[in-house]
Amino acid sequence: MKIQTPILTKKRLRTAGIVVGVTAAHLLVFAVVARTQPTPPLLPPLPPMDVVLFRLPPRT
Repeated sequence: MKIQTPILTKKRLRTAGIVVGVTAAHLLVFAVVARTQPTPPLLPPLPPMDVVLFRLPPRT
């Protein structure tokens, strides 16, 4: 019979809780920063290009 230690010990559970807490805090900070930053101004559309088509005169 093989004796195994439990998967979730107190130390592992505490470490997982710290990781989840720090991740949640980072997401909260990023969300607040994203909400408070001004939106960049929209660029106006580019002006249309003027293209002149012409044919060369035929050579005789």
